[in-house]
Amino acid sequence: MHCQTCGGATSPEHNECQRCYTPLGQPAVTPGLPTYRVRGIGLAARIAVGATTVLYLAVALSPLVGMALARQARADNEHELLLAALIVQVVLSLPMVAAYLTAAVLVIIWTWRARKNIEAFPGALPTLGAGWAIAGWLVPFANLVMPVRVIANVARDSLWRRFTPTLVTVWWSGWLVFSIGERVVSRLDSRAYDKLPETPSNTGTTRRTATTTAIRSCATPCPRWPA
Repeated sequence: MHCQTCGGATSPEHNECQRCYTPLGQPAVTPGLPTYRVRGIGLAARIAVGATTVLYLAVALSPLVGMALARQARADNEHELLLAALIVQVVLSLPMVAAYLTAAVLVIIWTWRARKNIEAFPGALPTLGAGWAIAGWLVPFANLVMPVRVIANVARDSLWRRFTPTLVTVWWSGWLVFSIGERVVSRLDSRAYDKLPETPSNTGTTRRTATTTAIRSCATPCPRWPA
């Protein structure tokens, strides 16, 4: 006799499958409970996250280009370069923000659907309500812990594991290191940029003031990546 959920061999000595813990004789999915498609939206979420990562790196490096153009404009009194420096940041920042918001929505929807699906698995043991699949990403401080707990629960019950897969731990550890590190670096950069002069020296001119202001604008760090 084989388990209808994982296909593993069962024994009359146990009332449940020893691999996925589905009660003997139970179907893979409990009849009458709704399930949701996750493959398509999961693929869309991966594409959006990848696009966000690429655009974020471009935005993170754009101040280097902006600073170079602004300094060249200041040296040559070519104010057209100032406009080019600002356009570079705007052109890169807007798509990044759009990609990030799209990725965030898709990931939250996928998390909720995946969490709801395990309620239809006879051997599943959810430890958190499905609402945390959404609120866990949005509530401050809770978003440092709750998303990984929801995903870990989904991974255990979907892959028939007693313990959380290592990949989940690696993924969340990397996300926390990035999120916290980005916020620290952004705050340090903001303090450094605040020290740039906003007014010209006694021998300066109006043009120099405009150039300095543009340099400060181009040096502004990219938007913070929410945790």
